[in-house]
Amino acid sequence: MYVQGETEHVRKSSARTNRKRNWLVRRLTPFEEPELGGGRGACKGGVEVAEERIKGMRSLPIDATVGIKMLYVFVDIQIDTAHFIETLRFNFSPGSSLALVSTIQFVAALQASSKELRPDFDVIVPQCRPLSPGEILGCTSPKLERPVDAIIYLGDGRFHLESIMISNPDSPAFRYDPYSKVFSREYYDHEAMRGIRKQAIESARRAKNWGLILGTLGRQGNPKILEVLDHLVPIALPVGAEDMTIWALGPMQLPLVATPDPNRAMENSISHGALRETEVPSSSSQGRWVQIACTRLSIDWGKAFSKPLLTPYEAAVVLKEVEWQETYPMDFYANQSLGQWTVNHPANQREKAARKSKVRTWK
Repeated sequence: MYVQGETEHVRKSSARTNRKRNWLVRRLTPFEEPELGGGRGACKGGVEVAEERIKGMRSLPIDATVGIKMLYVFVDIQIDTAHFIETLRFNFSPGSSLALVSTIQFVAALQASSKELRPDFDVIVPQCRPLSPGEILGCTSPKLERPVDAIIYLGDGRFHLESIMISNPDSPAFRYDPYSKVFSREYYDHEAMRGIRKQAIESARRAKNWGLILGTLGRQGNPKILEVLDHLVPIALPVGAEDMTIWALGPMQLPLVATPDPNRAMENSISHGALRETEVPSSSSQGRWVQIACTRLSIDWGKAFSKPLLTPYEAAVVLKEVEWQETYPMDFYANQSLGQWTVNHPANQREKAARKSKVRTWK
């Protein structure tokens, strides 16, 4: 990551307008390479995709999955909760205020641990609806209502932890890895991150043209957000601006948002696919890009691109729909969010609420 986080091991307890717009909406499978060309309907900086080549997704043929019902099963991983509890008791004084968070697979263990810890500590299990109590995502985490002595993250890795660190920059954060049983103090360079994102926003203000990227992984690329930005962006386009381009891409095809810079080569696995700046052609006409996918693609990797790669929130700042927030919002899936550029904002839920539920239960 460009904002290097630090880890310090703690004591281990052994116990709309009329402007012309070009639309390029193509869906690529994770292993589908785009065919490039300037044939019919091609827009500047876009790609042409042979749609007849797209036959399946991973190992499942698309034409063989029509009508198949799906049942979501929550993953619950059992851990040594006794060691986790004793580690917290070993490292914090009685009466300390602790905010406990985790990823969904450890939420049951987190809830059980919180009950055991409450007699000794002021325990908070924050919730950012519609997520479960204590659950956080890499792009969605609660802003604590009051200061705490420590945020305790139960889980492996830093990706999800960094989300609540960004939401609560003044609260010390700690991580307990349930696999290695290592308890560590975690750090994040908030000033550097905010400075880089502000710089991207300022660069985007000076650019003339826009490119919108609609992700196709899960529910990250929400069409309603695309609709909102598609309405706002043309209004903001200056006279003489070129066409706006819209991409719909899978996780393996994050579009090139600028001319490749050999000094900024990067490759990393995010969104279940390799993220490479050189996978798609250059689009020199686009002055700024807005990606409607994972917020962290911009926060973590935006600096690696030579043109601004904004989140929907940052685009809203450029479009003067919202003021810059000194505490960077991590509310992409939150019900209570800053605006319509997030998935579950009330304005984006009206149509969904009007549809009749078709949930069936089996006995």
